[in-house]
Amino acid sequence: MDRWGPRAVVPMGAILVIVGLYGATGVTTPLGFYLTLEVIVISGTMAMSHTSHSMFLPNWFIRRRGLAIGSAFSGVGIGSITLLPWFQKIIESSWWREACIIILDAVVAVIIPLAAYFQHSRPEEFGLEPDGDTTGNHSKTSAPIDLVVDKQWAATKWTVTTAVKTGHFWWIVPSYFTALFVW
Repeated sequence: MDRWGPRAVVPMGAILVIVGLYGATGVTTPLGFYLTLEVIVISGTMAMSHTSHSMFLPNWFIRRRGLAIGSAFSGVGIGSITLLPWFQKIIESSWWREACIIILDAVVAVIIPLAAYFQHSRPEEFGLEPDGDTTGNHSKTSAPIDLVVDKQWAATKWTVTTAVKTGHFWWIVPSYFTALFVW
């Protein structure tokens, strides 16, 4: 397994969140505040949510891939809707520096263990195939599914240079980059 694969993304994101939250407790300038909380913490949060889901879920689902990824992305939104008011209450009752430590502790106690237990890159790690089929049954019980919508697009030999020349790239990159800044 590649050391920068999906299983590494959540722990790296969690480390960024922890470093950003801890660093924020000692900042004395607005620039330090923005760098720690808005750049480091948000970058780590993005790695723990949409980015990691996009990396491992396609390996697990073929028949209902869109539903699986949509559900995971919805879970990120639902988590935000429930966690952000909780964070606000912590800030109001404890002050924002103490809130950083409480949230940091929650990341260490909850996110890292859950990711280690539940997030696996491929179903083959459990003797399964995508969609929960047992090994060897997937190809026998169902017809192959053609996942390619645009054959010409799929046949293109993509490099960074060719990607940046497309409109798709310029719609996706800013959307992903700014998604959590909006929250």
